[in-house]
Amino acid sequence: MAGDKDTDPVGVEMVTLEAEPEGAPLPEALEQPSTQPYDLARDQERTRGRIAGGLVGLLALIVLFSFLTVWSAAATPSDMKELLAALLGPVAVLAGSATGFYFGGRGNGHA
Repeated sequence: MAGDKDTDPVGVEMVTLEAEPEGAPLPEALEQPSTQPYDLARDQERTRGRIAGGLVGLLALIVLFSFLTVWSAAATPSDMKELLAALLGPVAVLAGSATGFYFGGRGNGHA
């Protein structure tokens, strides 16, 4: 019975419990897991999209940062021109290449 108290030989009080209360609903049957074969093309597409999106986001972040820096007068426009010449060119080329590869591969029917 639930809640019966017994004393073991050592003198410790023990309580016995039932596994489930009477009238408890039975758990629903679990669905069988569906297995799908690994799809390399799907994961490549996701990775290409993440890389292209990350590079475009980085480009936007650099441009936004430069405008905010000049607007807040933390740097002069000539200082920002030098910094942007070093940062903006390579990032713009990478972002353009990545997005061109991403959308070019999708348009030609490649993964």
